[in-house]
Amino acid sequence: MSKIDDLQELLKKLPGIGPRQARRFVYFFLSADENYMSRLSSLINDLRSDKKICSFCRRVHFDSISGELCPTCSDTSRDQSKVLVIEKNSDFENFERSGVWDGRYFLILKNVGLTEDDPSARLQLDRLKTSIESGQTSEVVTALSVNPDGEYTTEYIHKSLTPLVKSHNLSISALARGLSTGSEIEYADSETLKNALENRK
Repeated sequence: MSKIDDLQELLKKLPGIGPRQARRFVYFFLSADENYMSRLSSLINDLRSDKKICSFCRRVHFDSISGELCPTCSDTSRDQSKVLVIEKNSDFENFERSGVWDGRYFLILKNVGLTEDDPSARLQLDRLKTSIESGQTSEVVTALSVNPDGEYTTEYIHKSLTPLVKSHNLSISALARGLSTGSEIEYADSETLKNALENRK
């Protein structure tokens, strides 16, 4: 396999990139000027080396001032008692752009598959349970994509947290069906997210 083929295979792993598009990227890189390629390479390396992971929500951030927590989780002007469970960093960005959520977030990073053996360990729900048991969190809203894995994950999280509803006065809800079946949170518009949050149940 040639270097061109090797790079094509790597680029195909990017979300939404097929073989032909990956090939076009390879040939673009071959014709790009040296300064561009040097800058691209440097930014990719810096992105990996400078990233931080929030100790609560698990969001990727690059803030060096806020310590173990990301700027959102450490922002005292937000409602610290509410937690929105989302899948990935791009979902966080979409909610923040829409301005419809004023609480904290909790990223699961990937929805649970129907055949997954031990989802609890990967979802790291213990840190969310600890926040509930300490009295810091009194409301949890799941905001996962409307597809089979997202719905199964929502059901799993709700079932895992249900024992805390009575013992810690916890409120658990999910986004309303303002989102159509098959919808990805990442691509939902602000009005849809707002309606889905307002009508959560």
